[in-house]
Amino acid sequence: MAKFCSNCGKELNDNADICLNCGVLINKEESKINSNKNINNSKKKGLPTWAIVLIVLGCVILIPLIIFIIFGIFVVNVVKDEGGKYLDDVKDYYNDYVENYEVIDEGTIGDTLEIDGVRFTLSEALKYDSIGDNTPVEGKEYLVFFFDVENTSSEEKLVTYLNFSGLVDDERIMTTFIFGDIDGITNLNKNLQVGEITKGYVAFEVDKNWENFDLSYRKLLSDKGITFYVVNEKNEKAEV
Repeated sequence: MAKFCSNCGKELNDNADICLNCGVLINKEESKINSNKNINNSKKKGLPTWAIVLIVLGCVILIPLIIFIIFGIFVVNVVKDEGGKYLDDVKDYYNDYVENYEVIDEGTIGDTLEIDGVRFTLSEALKYDSIGDNTPVEGKEYLVFFFDVENTSSEEKLVTYLNFSGLVDDERIMTTFIFGDIDGITNLNKNLQVGEITKGYVAFEVDKNWENFDLSYRKLLSDKGITFYVVNEKNEKAEV
């Protein structure tokens, strides 16, 4: 590194003891100290601003992301371990609910049963391999119950397919929603005015080799219900 005379500012040779321009003796200790200061100042320079920004952003983004990934892995493992048990508990609860009630009336196709001011007549039960764009899974078919329903009470009544449940060969199943109507008849789901009569159907997806089907109707939280019993006639392709 070049050095200069402290008196006149003339550049000096590295080994010069005197300034040839003004004759002033060179203070080597001072020059050495100044040189060391320059070296130390160079050493004390910190990281550039962009590096500091990257480090801060990395801490802000990467640490929460790592925590989120670890938490996600934990949740997935919990779901794997507990999910099946939870679904089994829900199924058991549903089965207990739909089975623990008193059957106050029972019948079969062509019979009329009444409960809570609503009269249900099961006109027919039909089997379908498909309904419009609706197709059951392989090995299954749609079993559809058609009703004439009348409100015999003195107040409005909600009648819905969601209040029905099925017991097919001792296995409890829920209703199936079908998009569209069947021969102009829609899913049974309507608020009936006093004295009003309507038609509707209730559908289930069942194995094609089913034998006995118990169709039950029970209002939510009610401890009473009605049941229609149907037997699968193997010789009939469409009609039960």
